Amino acid sequence: KNWKKFIDEIKRVTKPNGIVIMSTPNYKFEIVKNKYHVSNFGKGMFIQMFKKEFVDPVIFGQSKWFLAFPGRGIIERLVGYKRSSDIHKLEENRDPQILIGVGKVK
Repeated sequence: KNWKKFIDEIKRVTKPNGIVIMSTPNYKFEIVKNKYHVSNFGKGMFIQMFKKEFVDPVIFGQSKWFLAFPGRGIIERLVGYKRSSDIHKLEENRDPQILIGVGKVK
């Protein structure tokens, strides 16, 4: 529940210069509270936290779906939407559904 303690523990158990890869749903796209994610991050907060806590951070994004709801595959096929789950380096003007940070421990 305390994300700062979680980050501190990751840093404690990772060797110096060890690489950390962390992902989180972008809170902006959370329609229903996910019981497996006790802390919520938006794009700005995740970037700020990751840059503060890790060295040489790189932030990526991934958008897996058009809309998240039961039956979305049927609707996506009807309207001709093609999913792309490509991971891309985060661009300033993009707001992906999944945020991914890669960085080193000090």
